[in-house]
Amino acid sequence: ALMVQELENRGDPGSDRDVDFSSFAKDFMHQVDCMSAEALEDRDIAAAILPLDGDRLMLFSEDIKNNEELVLASIPLDISGSGLAFAGEKLCQSRDFALKAVRKFGRSLEFLRAHVCDREIVLAAVQNYGDALVSACREFREDKEIVLSAVKNKGRALCEAGTSLQADREVVLAAVRQDGYAFAFASAKLQADMDIAKEAVSGNGRALQFASAALRADKSLVLCAVKQ
Repeated sequence: ALMVQELENRGDPGSDRDVDFSSFAKDFMHQVDCMSAEALEDRDIAAAILPLDGDRLMLFSEDIKNNEELVLASIPLDISGSGLAFAGEKLCQSRDFALKAVRKFGRSLEFLRAHVCDREIVLAAVQNYGDALVSACREFREDKEIVLSAVKNKGRALCEAGTSLQADREVVLAAVRQDGYAFAFASAKLQADMDIAKEAVSGNGRALQFASAALRADKSLVLCAVKQ
């Protein structure tokens, strides 16, 4: 494979361990699909590639797919994707690994089905990725600490909360402060609460549509909404 040949050319004679893999990994990303089986078992090559494109993990050997350090490196810090979808089954069964994964990026919970009912792991996940609530066991949608953590990170995660928490003033207030549009998922009683409505429309004027009829007729609230 071209990448392997380049590794040999750039290293010192008799040793490819002095190669600066990361310096040219980007130039060879398009070559990953045609790398040799030997290259796909090489941890140094994996370490250079996976932080750049975690989804390439699917091409590597089982040894790489079950290497905790390398798989964690494949997990992104945004919603672009996750190499974790291709991680080894044995590794994904590890609770210690799962906790590390969700602490790095909460969306990882989506790919860790063996741990979605583990409260500590779920809580860690929603703290940095509120939408992870949708991947958790349904019982946690009525867990105030978990839901509160989720909506503080992503207000609209309120849509996944249990009905009792959609009617909880503290939870809803936290949600609309993070994203006024979360007001859409509040209980009817709280959609008639002036203080919460003001918080919501202050962040997103379009939230006015979710207020009760009486509040939508309130001049001060309407003015607050149109100023956004």
